[in-house]
Amino acid sequence: MPHRSNSANETSLVSRDRVIETMAKIIRKEVYVRQSITLAKLAEDSGIEKRVLDSWLADSPEQQREPKLSAALSVAWVLGKPAVNAVMAMIGYGAAQLGDSEASGPAKDAVEMLENVTRFVRCASDNVIDHTEKPITTEAADNVIALALPYSSRRA
Repeated sequence: MPHRSNSANETSLVSRDRVIETMAKIIRKEVYVRQSITLAKLAEDSGIEKRVLDSWLADSPEQQREPKLSAALSVAWVLGKPAVNAVMAMIGYGAAQLGDSEASGPAKDAVEMLENVTRFVRCASDNVIDHTEKPITTEAADNVIALALPYSSRRA
C-alpha cells in the first residue's frame, strides 16, 4: 500500500516577500513620505510593538520578519482605508469604498509625486546615492512612475 502524507501543501498564493514589501511600502508612505504618523504612535495605536514594525521595515532580508495577518490588518486599520485596500489587494480583493477626500485624482496624484520627488532630491542632493539611500530613491522613483503612468501616452 502506498504511503500517504497527511501534511498540508505549503505552497502559498501570497509570498512572504510580497507581504513584507506591501506592509513596508504602506508604513513608509505614511510615516516618512506623508508624515501623517510616527512609528512610535503607529505602534501605540495598532498595539504592535515598535520593534516588530522595525523588523517589517528592515533593509536586510535576514532581519526582516513577515507580518502576521492580524498585525498587518491592525496597522492598516490605523493608517486608514487606502492601507486596508492595499492589504486586501494582495489577495485580489478591493476593500472599503474610498470617500471623496480619500479618492485619487490628478491633484492628489501630483502632490504625492512631488512628495516622492522631494524624497529623491533629499537623498541625491550630494550627487551620490549610497547604499542606505538606494531603497528610498528606488521606492520614490517607482512611486512617481506609478502615479504618472495613467496620465502618460505609454499607459497600459
